[in-house]
Amino acid sequence: MSYKRLLKLTILSLIALVLIGCDEKLTVDDVEIPEKSEAFFWEAEHNDKTIYFLGTVHAGHEEMYPMRDEIENAMDETELLLTEVDMSSAEAREELNEISRSYMYLPSGEKLEDYIPDEHMEEFKALADHPNMNYDVLNSLRPWAFLEFYSQQLIRETDYSFNNGVEYYLYDHMLDDTDLLPLEDYEVVIKNAHDQSMEYQEYLMEDALNMTEEGYFESIENSVVAWRTGEESLRGEELLTRESLEDSDHPELEEQYFEEMLFNRDEQMAERVDEIVHNNDADTIMVAPGFAHFFGPGNILELLEEKGYEIERK
Repeated sequence: MSYKRLLKLTILSLIALVLIGCDEKLTVDDVEIPEKSEAFFWEAEHNDKTIYFLGTVHAGHEEMYPMRDEIENAMDETELLLTEVDMSSAEAREELNEISRSYMYLPSGEKLEDYIPDEHMEEFKALADHPNMNYDVLNSLRPWAFLEFYSQQLIRETDYSFNNGVEYYLYDHMLDDTDLLPLEDYEVVIKNAHDQSMEYQEYLMEDALNMTEEGYFESIENSVVAWRTGEESLRGEELLTRESLEDSDHPELEEQYFEEMLFNRDEQMAERVDEIVHNNDADTIMVAPGFAHFFGPGNILELLEEKGYEIERK
């Protein structure tokens, strides 16, 4: 199952949800789930500050927690938490929704159904039966906005939820004594999605629609198991290389996807982390984006190491 396809489905629900596929050498059946999640965790000392890096998954379940003691202790010590965006309150989430709504609709006279493949038209129309949706609204969405709505419907059919993602666990257990800042400007990320060519957005949408509900559940499970065990060998080749596979039908569009969703964002987030480390008064900082941003060429850790950060995997 393709990691890339699942990241497309969920990237706009939180702008970087990492849902990966299985490697041929190791599967989820080969690993033992620890009582406390291992997760993906690093530590650095730079500019007389301690910086923790915790790779997250944006969808999960309650059994994922707590994490191992080393991470839980780091949470207690952290003075400043950095997540991709601030979703810590109803007010913050509504602000993000307002930004999304300003970019999510097609130009007047255009219809999303014109971009839906015939074999998926029945499935597309059935989505309009959702209590918070009607066909006219659904038909007016840009493909990226449709993908956000579609991923939310699919996850309702699984045992996982975005409310049990790692970010919400951090918010619940840290923010009484810890400040919070976003790593990204959400409007910039949404505008970048909005400005992509319709060919690119249509490609992402069609690829997502080709995934079955069973495949979606399997990929979320694989992602969560990889995170709970800290086993990157469970991760898909595409995530490790950030390159399209040899048998890809649209290598140029897949390369564009990796450029927009990983390389560019990782560069921006690394700059943001470095700026905060040098200008914020906090002595202990935890950086917690989706764990895809810590693996593969050009990732956040690699970019910070180029700036002189000495980072150790824990």
